[in-house]
Amino acid sequence: MRLPMEGEPPHKGVLVHAKRIFETEMRGRNKVQCRAVRDRPYCCSGGSPVTLVIRQDGSHHFRHNAKPGGAEKNGTEAALSAGTCGCSEEHLLAQKLILEHANSLCVHTWHSCQKHVAARWNAPAPVYACMEKQATHDDRRVRYDTVLRSRSTDERLKVIEVRHKHATDPSTRPPDSIEVSASQVIAESEKVVAARQANAATLLILHNLWVDDSPCAECAEEAKAREVAKRAEAERARIKEAERAETERVRRVQAERAESAKRAEAERVRRVQAERAQEERRRRAAEREAADEAARAAAERAEADHRQKMELERKRQAARDAYELKPTPGYSATVRGITIENLFNSEDTQEEIAARRAARMAREAQAREAREARRRRRR
Repeated sequence: MRLPMEGEPPHKGVLVHAKRIFETEMRGRNKVQCRAVRDRPYCCSGGSPVTLVIRQDGSHHFRHNAKPGGAEKNGTEAALSAGTCGCSEEHLLAQKLILEHANSLCVHTWHSCQKHVAARWNAPAPVYACMEKQATHDDRRVRYDTVLRSRSTDERLKVIEVRHKHATDPSTRPPDSIEVSASQVIAESEKVVAARQANAATLLILHNLWVDDSPCAECAEEAKAREVAKRAEAERARIKEAERAETERVRRVQAERAESAKRAEAERVRRVQAERAQEERRRRAAEREAADEAARAAAERAEADHRQKMELERKRQAARDAYELKPTPGYSATVRGITIENLFNSEDTQEEIAARRAARMAREAQAREAREARRRRRR
């Protein structure tokens, strides 16, 4: 963020980023213009002034400006009154709490697994702490957030960097340095204050954010225990699988025996049913033969009756054909709508009348034969 410039709304900061500045405001500019851009009044989110720094390798970042302070003295109060960087309130509060609890610090450095503590370091009393110390590391000027020193020898014991928003590169700090979270320091200090109010001695535990890359013995033991448990589980699974296979084999044998018994019973039932079906077929065949024999006898009787009837009808027809109807004077009779006298007055001859009668009698005989045949089939 930078302060508003001429022509911009007053009392309203402008959010900027080093990347944006390099890509938009400093590209293609000369050195004077670039220096003007770098010297603008920038500030952090906490309102403290910062300066745009360009490294030799071309990278860039914002650095807080040091505020003027009193002479450096030993002790917590002197360190608090010394010049600070103008960081955020949470960052400064964490530094202040480290200074207040300098004689009761306990640092936990974790393995890369983030589950087990690789090393624990307790501050050897008496110690004192100081903030924002200028130093030189690897021929480079650096500023340490907090430094712990021995009161007796003034030896530097630990460099503590406080992370609030931005992390610190471990390669730019001495080997005995650590980095802690500002929020974690504040939370642990509240626990310490609550314990001391309850008259219980406790330590301010700091969790080092820089992990130890060495192999974790506890993780190796846990992995070994997991492997042993895995082998035991595999053995139990094998035993369980063997028991399941034996149970399955017994079940399969029982199922095969039951299936064999079922097939034998089904075969016996099939044979019994086949014998019964064969006996039923023989009985039905005998019944059909008896019925056919009775039908043949009835057909023969019906045929004999028919022939007898036809013979009788033939004789009657012959008698009718031999009879000559002569009209009686003064007599008239009606036969099927035709009077006898009209018959003899008709133009048809006696032969034509006889032929029509014979055809009619033949049709009636055929109809009777058809009725008899249908009656025989129904039987």
